[in-house]
Amino acid sequence: LTGMAEEAGISPRLVRAIAWMESGWQQNVVSPTGAVGLMQVEPYTGEWISRYLAGRTLDLHVARDNVAAGCLLLRHLLSIHGGDVPAALAAYYQGDASIARYGHFADTRRYQSAIEALMHRD
Repeated sequence: LTGMAEEAGISPRLVRAIAWMESGWQQNVVSPTGAVGLMQVEPYTGEWISRYLAGRTLDLHVARDNVAAGCLLLRHLLSIHGGDVPAALAAYYQGDASIARYGHFADTRRYQSAIEALMHRD
């Protein structure tokens, strides 16, 4: 996780916190909505990341590709949100389209707070 985060130019603490929150650092986790792996990336999001951010097909069922997908997505979200970590986290969790339509859900705010707390643990 750390090396891939550094390669993507994002905080390893942030990536580790997201992976812990999303999957408990377990690659074999699949959510009820179909999100896959360590970084809990939805398959359709993985296809978009593969096409537009990775420049190659990523296999979300392979830990290295899953982390790469999460890091690339997070870097993209940080970029479009001007480096605003809470905004990027909200977009990672809830999605920008949903936020634009409904505002931040209560569970999105809890997710942001939990990630922030995890980032400051040693």
